[in-house]
Amino acid sequence: MEEPTQATNVDISDPEVLFKEVHSRDFSTSSDSDAMEEPTQATNVDISDPEVLFKEIQSRVKDTPLYSSFLNVLLFINQIDNTQACSKEIWCTIEEFVRQEVTERDVRETDERGDFPLTTQPKDILPSITSPCSTGTLPPPPPPAPPPPRGQGTVETRLRPINTPKPKCKLKHVSWGKISSVDLIEKSVWIDILKMENEIEVNYDELETLYVDKERVTQKKRHSSCNKVTLLDPKKSMNVNIFLKQFRKPTDVIIDLLRAGDPRAFGVEKLKGLSKILPQQDEIDLIKTYEGSIDDLDEVEKFYHDLIQVPNYQFQIEALILKGDFYAQFTPLRENFKMLQTLCPFFFDNRSLKRFLRYALHIGAFLNKGRESGNALGIRMSTVEKLMDTKCSSGHTNLLQYIVKTSEQKDPEALAFVKTLLEPLQRASRFTVKDLTGEFFQLKGLVHSLNDQCEHVEPDVRVQFEDFLKKAEEDLKEVHRDLEKIPEQSTQLAEYFCENKNTFNLDEFLAVFRRLCEKINSCK
Repeated sequence: MEEPTQATNVDISDPEVLFKEVHSRDFSTSSDSDAMEEPTQATNVDISDPEVLFKEIQSRVKDTPLYSSFLNVLLFINQIDNTQACSKEIWCTIEEFVRQEVTERDVRETDERGDFPLTTQPKDILPSITSPCSTGTLPPPPPPAPPPPRGQGTVETRLRPINTPKPKCKLKHVSWGKISSVDLIEKSVWIDILKMENEIEVNYDELETLYVDKERVTQKKRHSSCNKVTLLDPKKSMNVNIFLKQFRKPTDVIIDLLRAGDPRAFGVEKLKGLSKILPQQDEIDLIKTYEGSIDDLDEVEKFYHDLIQVPNYQFQIEALILKGDFYAQFTPLRENFKMLQTLCPFFFDNRSLKRFLRYALHIGAFLNKGRESGNALGIRMSTVEKLMDTKCSSGHTNLLQYIVKTSEQKDPEALAFVKTLLEPLQRASRFTVKDLTGEFFQLKGLVHSLNDQCEHVEPDVRVQFEDFLKKAEEDLKEVHRDLEKIPEQSTQLAEYFCENKNTFNLDEFLAVFRRLCEKINSCK
């Protein structure tokens, strides 16, 4: 069979080329101005210009899974031969089919307890398209549309939402963000859930009793002093003097401890304070140009004089601070990254979590039957807490409490995930990935900076810190490997729960599940 493109020489991979090919044809034999009904102009699109209208439609579906369907439609239309007698009938049938699908989609339900199909098969509505025309049958079907962009993993099979009966009365509304067939991808939790059998029987009559929307029904009815030499600014001298008294040691002893290079002799906090009162260059110049006796200097000036005699004193203080504080900062960072590495896999293939979400989806599908938020194939996890907002008619309980209560009675295993996830989720709530990452790179920057400086200091100073800096570099590399795995795990979670990878926030996702687990525990 000859490929369709060979007959027309049209580039089927370019929608604009396809459109121009169709638009360039003579429709005089199949047009009927009296039968044409002008569509209502609902947007600011100039409907009198076919190219403008085409580009508006193309812009809506471009870079989405719907793009392949859009291209398929153009491929079929491109093969309609306007010289055939049946072409007018085909065009009219296409127009009528599209009009019905857009304006009469709410009339699809035929059985009180039937499904809402995701799509209507065109073969049931367009029998005339496949029937022979006076000059022959339609050309063979076009080749398959180009696959969606790599990585989307869009579901090709048509899955149906959970089948529920139509409520006998108006019910409370679950305000969740639903996942449609367009958003659904393979290897997601919702694919597994939709394929599951109902392990917990839903009591529809009980739900109608507990969650009847009485308020909605009602609304429808209505609406010195020792002659010592001072060289420094008096305020600066006072502040430094106050700080030095915290050491409770003579200044010469402080200088000797600094030379020894042991941070435990000071304590990290005192070393940090010392780094803030170091002499500025103009103060160093004053001390160096002093020609009198050192013993005549005031305490602060004498301390500064002795300090600047220490080789690389600024480096030593910075290195002592890092050496004394490094593992106090590094160890929690390492533990938190490791915890994230072990926490994220708990969400994948969690049988208990799937059973809970299946039960919640089933109940919500019943309550939302016939509404815009109905026919949900999954739930946006950012809106799962809406279960708490749906109160029963008496106002005494909410939907989450009902789900927890009935799960305890009928399937306690559906709540077992709470015991596994709650404790690590509560630990994870003490930090954010952004803060952890910032702290890590700040610590890494300090180590790298001191490593570079260490190459240019005196040998006796360098030897004090070489081993520490080498070990710190190795530990940082290990944690960096864990850090690099987080974006990958975040993307995997977004795909698994059919969330938007570009806007997915791991911290928010974990916070939602923490609050959900805490609320489930409080409902028990």
